[in-house]
This record gives sequence, structure tokens and C-alpha cells, in this order.
Amino acid sequence: MSAVVYARLRATDPARWRSAAADWSVCAGLAEQWAGRLRALAARVKTVWSGTAARAAAARLDRLRRTALALQVLCRGVQRALTEFATALGRAGERLTHGRLLAAEAGLNVDIAGTVIVPAMPVAGAPLWSAFRTAGLRHAATRAAAEISAALSTAAEADEITTRRLTRAGW
Repeated sequence: MSAVVYARLRATDPARWRSAAADWSVCAGLAEQWAGRLRALAARVKTVWSGTAARAAAARLDRLRRTALALQVLCRGVQRALTEFATALGRAGERLTHGRLLAAEAGLNVDIAGTVIVPAMPVAGAPLWSAFRTAGLRHAATRAAAEISAALSTAAEADEITTRRLTRAGW
């Protein structure tokens, strides 16, 4: 899996990835428009021009149209990959926030690496209370750490899947 770290996930804004996906959608739409224009231009050329040069021009326009269509497919694939990545990052962010909230509700801190810190809490003259309180904190810390870990795993998996999809698409 990729190295998704706590600080990076905390700073990640899925909306930026959705915006990038929208940009790729615009590119796909433009490529589709160009393919349509090239098709129309090729049809017009065939009606007003004949001979070897006309056939060569029509063949070239057809190659350009196919290239535009291939670009459209590529752009749609990147758009889908980035949209799904943004969605997965959103889920990961929600889990991260939930883990941080669980820690905060128990009065625990999360350090810069995403580790939930359980303070030693001896209560003078009350060892049983101290043990009970520490056990409760450890339980809360375990739950919070599990959410943070799941968030990091979700983000790492999404990163890996998106990397494979973009690589397959030729990026």
C-alpha cells in the first residue's frame, strides 16, 4: 500500500479532487465536440471534393476524429477515477474525524503521527479507581485508534486503486 500518513489525510480536501474530476469532464466534453466537428467536416469535404487528395484529407480527418474519441474515453476514465478517489477520501476523512472525536470525548490527545495518547493517571490513595479509569481510557483509545487506522487504510487503498487506474489509462 502507499504511504498515506495521518497529517496528509487530515489536510486533504476531497472537494479539490472533485474539482479536478470536473476539469477532466470538461476536457472529455471538448474532445467529444471536436470529434463531432471533425466528422461533420469530413462529410462536407466528401461532398465538395473528389480524387486522391480528397480521399487522403478524409482519411486524415477520420484519424483525427478517432484520436479525439480516444482522448474523450481517456478523459472520462480519469474523471471517474478522480471522482471515486474523492469519494473514498471523503469516507476516510469522516472516519478520521470520528476517531479524533472519540479521543477528544475521552479527554485524549492524538499526536501529529495519528497516535492516540493515553496518559498515566495514578490516583493517590485510590489504586482501584486509577486502574478503572485507566482501563476506560485505554478502551476509548483503542476505539479511536481503530477508527484512525481504518481511515488511513481506506485512503491508502483508494490511492493504490486510483494509481493503478491512472497507470492503465496511460498516465
